[in-house]
Amino acid sequence: MSYEFYKLIHILSWGLLLVILGGVSLYRVEGGQKANFKRRKLVSIVHGVALLIALVTGFGLLARLGIMRDWSLWVYIKLAVWLFLGAWLAFIWKVPSKARILFGVLTLSLLIAAYAAIYKPA
Repeated sequence: MSYEFYKLIHILSWGLLLVILGGVSLYRVEGGQKANFKRRKLVSIVHGVALLIALVTGFGLLARLGIMRDWSLWVYIKLAVWLFLGAWLAFIWKVPSKARILFGVLTLSLLIAAYAAIYKPA
C-alpha cells in the first residue's frame, strides 16, 4: 500500500479517536453516569478498533519512511500519546470529578501528537 493511503487511514483513525473520546468526555462533564450510557459497548469497540488501526497504519508509515530500526524522539512521543489515549476511557470513567481537566489534557495530547508527526523532533 502507498504512503498516502497509510497516512489517510492513520489520520482518519486519530480523528475517530478524537470524536469518541471527546464525546465521552463531554458526556461525563455534563454529569453522565457509566451505568446510564446506553452506547458504552459500541464506544468501547470503536475506541479499540481506532487504536488498532492507528497503530498498524503508524507502523506502516514508519516502514514506508524506512525508519523501522532507529526511532527518533517523535516516534516515542506518538507511542506515548497512543498509550495515553488507550487508557483514556478508564481515566474518564474512574475519575469523573476531573472530566473537565481531562478534556483539556485530551486536546493537549492530540496537539503534541500532531506536532511530533509534523515537525519530527529528533
